Amino acid sequence: MHLEIATPVCGLVRNDREGKTTTFQTGFNKKATENWYAISRKLLTFISSIATILYIGMAKILIVEDDQFLRELYADVLKAEGYIVDSAVDGEEGLKRIKDGGYDLILLDIIMPKIDGLEIMKRIKSDPPINPNKCTVFLTNLDKDEEIKMALKLGEGYLIKSQITPGNLIQEVKIYLEKFAKA
Repeated sequence: MHLEIATPVCGLVRNDREGKTTTFQTGFNKKATENWYAISRKLLTFISSIATILYIGMAKILIVEDDQFLRELYADVLKAEGYIVDSAVDGEEGLKRIKDGGYDLILLDIIMPKIDGLEIMKRIKSDPPINPNKCTVFLTNLDKDEEIKMALKLGEGYLIKSQITPGNLIQEVKIYLEKFAKA
């Protein structure tokens, strides 16, 4: 005799040696069924996330942004897409994490307390990390030609924060990750 759970609605299914199938109603109510499906979805999402990290190797992204709202928004949006996300709250912490290396993408604010993003990249260029980072994209509110030229010299691109929506952020991140995947 073999017992298995078919669905909460059908209950238990028994198969005997002759191949005869008998279904027993379990009496699950609507609430129990909804809970079962909710738990199943959460479990599958969790298993999928673990499998993605272990087998596919999702991109590791560092967000260096002093504005807490933006930092958390960007982190939440990217985590929801399955990326591994670290963050730093100021230039000093950002420099330390960038020096640790190993990031597929760094989103680096330009204007921050302690050390600005351009200075961080000047220091990284003069003393690169042992474990290299693949791509740095500046986040800025600036649209002055001088700052943008300097950002493009020191990094691989820039995004103007006032023009980024969560959907745009995901698109831009995917573009930069694809472009620098082989680095």
